[in-house]
This record gives sequence, structure tokens and C-alpha cells, in this order.
Amino acid sequence: MEKLERVLEAEERSRHLLADARERAAAIRIDASTLARLTAAESAQHAASEAAAERERMLAAAEASAARITTDSAERREASTTEARSRMDAAVTAVVGILRS
Repeated sequence: MEKLERVLEAEERSRHLLADARERAAAIRIDASTLARLTAAESAQHAASEAAAERERMLAAAEASAARITTDSAERREASTTEARSRMDAAVTAVVGILRS
């Protein structure tokens, strides 16, 4: 009888240990799932932040390039206008000279 009681006690301890192990496993799964969701959210936030920073760098580079092109165009327009005026002056002088002759 004593042997049977020890077997039953051991069986009862085993059931408690198994129940505790199941509870710990469930808690570990919940913690792992929570950590995975947090990690995914942090990764998405980091990726969005990096994308925004890259967009800002690209926009800054495009704005600088547009400013250089605008400045270059203005300088070329001014040079062309100055050259056209000087040619116009020479043409008018030549026409006036022809008309006076």
C-alpha cells in the first residue's frame, strides 16, 4: 500500500510539474510573440525613418542641382542678351552708315 501511495504521489507531482511546464511554455510563447511584434514594429519604424531621411537627401540634392541649373541659365541668358545687343548696335551702325552714303 505504501508503494502505491508513493506511486500516486509521484504521479501527482508529475501532473503538477507538467501543468507548470505548460504554463511556462505558454508564457514563453506569449513573450516571444509580443517581442516579435515589437521588433517588427520597430523595424518598420526604422525603415520609414531611413526612407524619409533618404528622401530628404535626394530632395536637397535635386534642389541644389536645380539652383545650379537656374544660375547657369541666368548667366547664359545674360551673356546671350549682351552679345545680341552688341551685334544689334553694330548692325544699326552699319545700316545708318549705308543710309548716310
